[in-house]
Amino acid sequence: MTTHTPGEPQPRGEQERRQATPLELFLDLAFAAAVAGLSAHLGHHPTGRNVAIFAGLFVAIWWLWVVQTFAADRLDDDSLPHRVVVLAGAVAVAVLAAAATDVPGHGDTLFVTAYLAGRAIPAVLYLRTSARRGHLRRITLSYCAGSLIAIPFWIGGLLVANGYARGALWAAALLVELALPFLNSRAVAAAPRSPSHLSERYDLFTLIVLGQSLIGPTTALEEAPDTLRVVLAAVLAIGITGCLWWAYFGFRVPHPAFTGGFAQLQVFSLGYIPLTLAVAATGTGGALLVEQSLHHPDAPLPPVARLCLYGGAFLYLAAQAAIRASFTGPDRTVRLRAAAAVTAVILSLVAARLNAAVGAAILLAALMVFLTLERYPIRMPARFAGAS
Repeated sequence: MTTHTPGEPQPRGEQERRQATPLELFLDLAFAAAVAGLSAHLGHHPTGRNVAIFAGLFVAIWWLWVVQTFAADRLDDDSLPHRVVVLAGAVAVAVLAAAATDVPGHGDTLFVTAYLAGRAIPAVLYLRTSARRGHLRRITLSYCAGSLIAIPFWIGGLLVANGYARGALWAAALLVELALPFLNSRAVAAAPRSPSHLSERYDLFTLIVLGQSLIGPTTALEEAPDTLRVVLAAVLAIGITGCLWWAYFGFRVPHPAFTGGFAQLQVFSLGYIPLTLAVAATGTGGALLVEQSLHHPDAPLPPVARLCLYGGAFLYLAAQAAIRASFTGPDRTVRLRAAAAVTAVILSLVAARLNAAVGAAILLAALMVFLTLERYPIRMPARFAGAS
């Protein structure tokens, strides 16, 4: 963490090392609660339509986390007014979390209001700080102008009665927001950033979402904790999440993601959308696996549950492979992750004809094999290597 006089903002060089503050971690927990609420709602209402809604809302929540994280990193302010504004942002995220489980529906207006309030928090912080730090005026203007462009789409969605039209307008709003860094690439690239701080924030938030993904299986286990097949299903679900943890912390994209150019920064940031979405989806799939083992122990997983569990594993591994390949090229780790992703797809098709627990056990075994091969590569004896 940087050291400076309490209450005074402190500019810093791009290479200065700093750590996440307790306030930032508190804000991360608010976002994690929103993700947990979405996952729980999907687990209780597992339909294809709700999977699409889950994905769309997740992207909105994730992007809000991204803009608030980068604002905190660029400003590096621990003054009292800054804390008050950030805590107001945490309140907005908490309201967002409560409303998200009732979208589409009665929670639409509250969700949009809380989301726009969350977007306004970085704008307030940028405007307050840029008045004293001229080098931040460019990114401040870029962020504020871009946020204003998206607002009509969010509000316009509330004004139409048709649900599909509303969803289309909100999707357009998200696309506008995701495109803004590319439209203002010079301002984004020139803005100060702390690579160590950003790397830690991404790691910690991913770890929190991984932890949240354990809630579904363990909660479902409470319905029949003394039934062996249910316990086994919970162990399998937790084991699959454990493999995701292993894959993440055995897969390290170094600081060039944040010290490099604009393109590398965007690949990393946007690549984490499917990665963290996959973690949340896999956790939901694990909860549905436990419930299936309780109520229909001899049946395969339903299609939506397979989409969450196996599709989540696929998306997670594919996102990791794509992010790493953009920095290292198609190295051995990238090829193994890509092969593991394809294997998850194949196993999802096979699992349609298998007992739910058996299919999950095969998926867990496959993940462990690929991760073990990555950690302990098989080397041919010298005489065979020479003969080839």
